[in-house]
Amino acid sequence: MSAFNLLHLVTKSQPVALRACGLPSGSCRDKKNCKVVFSQQELRKRLTPLQYHVTQEKGTESAFEGEYTHHKDPGIYKCVVCGTPLFRSESKFDSGSGWPSFHDVISSDAITFTDDFSYGMHRVETSCSQCGAHLGHIFDDGPRPTGKRYCINSASLAVLVAQLGPKKNQKTTKPKNKTKRKKETKPQQLRIVYLRYIFSRTLRAVLCFRSFSSFCLDRGLRRPCTWPPARPRWFVASMVAVVWGPSFPSHWSAAWPDFL
Repeated sequence: MSAFNLLHLVTKSQPVALRACGLPSGSCRDKKNCKVVFSQQELRKRLTPLQYHVTQEKGTESAFEGEYTHHKDPGIYKCVVCGTPLFRSESKFDSGSGWPSFHDVISSDAITFTDDFSYGMHRVETSCSQCGAHLGHIFDDGPRPTGKRYCINSASLAVLVAQLGPKKNQKTTKPKNKTKRKKETKPQQLRIVYLRYIFSRTLRAVLCFRSFSSFCLDRGLRRPCTWPPARPRWFVASMVAVVWGPSFPSHWSAAWPDFL
């Protein structure tokens, strides 16, 4: 056990007293009396070295390095050795200790509580009641309603991810077709659009001619004939010559209406 883990266990909180809180001490203190018994050879093949050290040799993993320390997915946490359900994800909370913490168990018969006097201190050890695997310790500084904090090693746990189905009041929606149909335009809409186009173009032409005429008068040029022009060729040629001149853009921007 590292110095940080030992210091945390000493200073974090006071352990639970079995007699004071009335917790059952359990019946699987000796692994020979457990309901599920595995051989050491089988466990060494099936478990990782860290899982074997924690569950079978009562070791402690390093703080903030466990797989499920910050795990938040919904599901059930079960014993990594025998698969017994131990905790629900709803009871998991962030205690800041560096190990997965729970405030309640699935069943009071799932965990065995034993006095632990190792490292010169008194703590309450938690172990699986089915196979006797070491899980962690329990303390009296948890949240309501239980007020307990089950400090469990990630190496002792395995998560059974919950398969979330549709809610009770949620309606099942049929998948929408990805192919979108093109909007069909009605003949009446086409007529309206066409009339608007003709009106806007005609208005632009009239305003353009008026602006061109005022420009010619301001410059002392010959005023073009009234609309429609009697000499289209002369009108187009003179209009192109004036429009492409250097001083026409400023006059155009001043004469052009804002609503167009």
